[in-house]
Amino acid sequence: SLSLCSVAGSSSMAGVQVDITGAVRLALKPLLSMARGVRVLWQLPRYVDALAREMEDLRDTRADLEDELLAQGGVLAATRLTHQLQRWIHRVDSLEVQLFDLEACLAARSSGPGRWSWSRYRLGRRTTRMLRRARKLRETEKGFQGRRVSVRSIEAVEAVPSSSASIVGGERALAEILQHLRDDSVGIVGIYGMGGVGKTTLLTKINNEFLVAGAHSFDVVIWVTVSRDASLLKIQMDVLDRLGITRSVKGLDKPDQEDVRAKTLFKALSARRFLLLLDDMWEKLDWRKVGIPYPSPENGCKVVLTTRSKDVCTGMDAQRKVKVSVLNESESWQLFCQKVGTEVDLQNPSIQKLARRLAATCGGLPLALITVGRAMADARTAGEWEEAIEILSEAPNKLPGMEDEVLSLLKFSLDRLKDETARQCLLYCCLFPEDHEIDVERLVDCWVGEGFLDTLHSDGLERARNRGLGIIRKLKAACLLECGGSGGDEDSSVKMHDVVREMAVWLTGGEYDPKNTFLVGARKGLSCLPKVKRWADAKRVSLMDNKIEVLPSQFCRCPNLSTLLINRNPLQAVPGGFLGSMPALLVLDLSGTDITELPKEIALLGQLQHLNLSATRIESLPREMGMLMRLRQLDLRETYELSTIPRDAIITLTGLQALNLRESSYCMEVESRDAREVKDEPTLDMVSLGDLEATSLYLLEELGLDILHSSMALERLMGSDRLSRCTKFLRLRVPGVTSRHLSTAFAKLMNLRELRIGPCSGLEELRLNGANGQLSRVEILELNGLGAARFVIGVEDSESSSFCGAPLLSSPPLIFLECLRSLSITQCHGFQELTWVGHLPCLEYLQLAGCAGIKELQSVDGGRSGETDRVDCGGSFRKLKFMSLIELLALRSIGSQPILFPSLEKLHVYRCPRLTQLALGPSSVKQIREVVGEKEWWFGVKWGDSGSIKNTLLPYFKPMGCRF
Repeated sequence: SLSLCSVAGSSSMAGVQVDITGAVRLALKPLLSMARGVRVLWQLPRYVDALAREMEDLRDTRADLEDELLAQGGVLAATRLTHQLQRWIHRVDSLEVQLFDLEACLAARSSGPGRWSWSRYRLGRRTTRMLRRARKLRETEKGFQGRRVSVRSIEAVEAVPSSSASIVGGERALAEILQHLRDDSVGIVGIYGMGGVGKTTLLTKINNEFLVAGAHSFDVVIWVTVSRDASLLKIQMDVLDRLGITRSVKGLDKPDQEDVRAKTLFKALSARRFLLLLDDMWEKLDWRKVGIPYPSPENGCKVVLTTRSKDVCTGMDAQRKVKVSVLNESESWQLFCQKVGTEVDLQNPSIQKLARRLAATCGGLPLALITVGRAMADARTAGEWEEAIEILSEAPNKLPGMEDEVLSLLKFSLDRLKDETARQCLLYCCLFPEDHEIDVERLVDCWVGEGFLDTLHSDGLERARNRGLGIIRKLKAACLLECGGSGGDEDSSVKMHDVVREMAVWLTGGEYDPKNTFLVGARKGLSCLPKVKRWADAKRVSLMDNKIEVLPSQFCRCPNLSTLLINRNPLQAVPGGFLGSMPALLVLDLSGTDITELPKEIALLGQLQHLNLSATRIESLPREMGMLMRLRQLDLRETYELSTIPRDAIITLTGLQALNLRESSYCMEVESRDAREVKDEPTLDMVSLGDLEATSLYLLEELGLDILHSSMALERLMGSDRLSRCTKFLRLRVPGVTSRHLSTAFAKLMNLRELRIGPCSGLEELRLNGANGQLSRVEILELNGLGAARFVIGVEDSESSSFCGAPLLSSPPLIFLECLRSLSITQCHGFQELTWVGHLPCLEYLQLAGCAGIKELQSVDGGRSGETDRVDCGGSFRKLKFMSLIELLALRSIGSQPILFPSLEKLHVYRCPRLTQLALGPSSVKQIREVVGEKEWWFGVKWGDSGSIKNTLLPYFKPMGCRF
């Protein structure tokens, strides 16, 4: 019991001691806290300095880590931080932000209460906590030594999902692009084409081609979808993410860190041989701003980009541009059948016929073929196919998938045009028939008539037309218009792809924009005006290429109608009441109709600016035409029955800027005459050359004339500075005209654009010397039926004046027909060789026909013994795209030495029996896409020294029959 008491007593004493210690501690806690607070307040500057030093060390460690990350990126791998170290960096970033805030608070309180304030105490406590965290981060980082980064393999190529395993019709383009990628001299390849043509599919195929090991030598292949509204930040972050360094470097995702991202990217990419694939580009990118090293043979890097605009390829310095074209008929049918599937019996003759028609309406555009094919996957009856054809023709947006997947895609290309005028000009093109080659000159003239091309500062005709040509170039570069040129001259016409046209018809159909409604009935087989309710709201109407013979004498009022195209119809007359219903009409095209006269009510069209009566059977113009004070353009070309043009119909047209009478039967006299014998109108005076000088026609800029019978008319034209200045188109067919007459004319006609000479019986010599800019602006030159007339080029050499087809003159001047694009020489037997043609810097189209004297196209000595240095074969025909040689019975060769045709695309040869050798340089065949000739000629002709040239051209050869 005693022992138990002892134990109990000692336990009791221990408890008392514990209670006393606790009580003391509790009593001293406020004092200790106060002591720490005093120390914090007293030593706050020291704590802040210590925290700043710790933070500086942490920043240095983080920077070293970032450098190590970039430096250790391997050839086929990128370094990535371990997850622990990523958290460590995040905590350092967080602490750094808190330090910035602390320093701001200290700075704000520096002028406030003294050292012993409560707010300063709280800042001190915050500082000590941050200092402990900083020292802990320093200790934690030491434990990461040797395992700061883990190298996780980044695939050299990442697969890009593809909607199809095959690329129907794209094999040739793919092969060409891959060839460029193997060419060390090519760093940037641009792939361009209209929306939906398959550019992304091709780029995907290129990317996935490299998934096979050993298929390439790039360290990394990077895919970036640029898209419509992509920012520089997105592009940079996509590349950084592909390299695995997106989250590894502080602040890269901040919008204001553009330069930091660029430097980081440049450093990372400079250590790799990369292939960068940029899909769907809309604007030029600045390589420096993005941070992408410029591809060069030295670094072995490549860039392939896709875009809808050729201008983007140019802006991105693409050394090779590959246009992705639409599919041909066979390829279109193959793709269409794939998408229709096996549920539809396409072998059924009735269905197959309709299916092929429907596929043809897609114009070879893969996206349209895919969309329409899928929409028809359940169409098992002929009636369903007929309905689809009608819908796609009249309202393509009603076919399932067309509006959302095809038309809207193309509309975005239209919306991206920065120029509203360009958008209006493109929509105007849908007034022309499907698959129609639109004459550029006539199209631009319609735009001028609509007022699209006028500016605030100028409504001059030439400036307006130049602007129109610029818009056409812009639309072609954007792949919204295509080159026409089936006749060889690509610039003379344009085409609108079927689906682009469907998009334009959809946008102008009235539902999308009621204020811009078009009625498009071109080439619809109509025999009368369509009865539609929208005539009253229509802005523009096209009924061209139909079978309309009669127009109603009374018609509903069309107050908004500005364009009426009713050309190429068997129309007999235009009732006055019909014209009177269209007071706002600006453009009226009656060309190619059978009308013989205009009604007096033509005077009611007070706003009319463009009137086209070309190729009609019109016999006379009414005097009331003189009331059209705003008329700017009057086209009377090919009016072979026109005999009467009253003076009053022309001289009062104070707004007239262009008068075209080319190939008209109206005989323009030197001065006005009393036409007493013309239609029994004894007081009617005919318009003459003298009348065209009237002060009322002071705006006249462009004159097109035929001078057919009298050299006096030519002299009168030359005697007027004003008329010679505005004459742009001239056809001379004057018997007995001399070389002196022509030389004088050439010297005066400084603004001539188109010149046609012949037949001119009795002409012995045609001299073109190019002196003083003679014919320097001529773009089209036709020489026809000059017989044995000698052709003289250059300035006559007094020491050698002998003539031998092309005479022995001094060398052609350096500036000579420098704007000539098209040259046609027919039935001119006095020409023997055409060395001078090779010196024409802009020549694109050349046709030679029926010239019995031509033996050689390019002479070695240039027509002069001892001047072989004048024939620079490397520079000859550098822009020639189309060459046609017809019935040149004496022609032996193009040249005795290989001649370069670097731009030649089409070559036609017919009935040239002695032309058994074509000495083309090897580079001349790169662009050729068509060779037309007789089979016998093809099998017998030799192509220079290289047998491979013929094999290269074989796929493009088209045999022809007896007719050319």
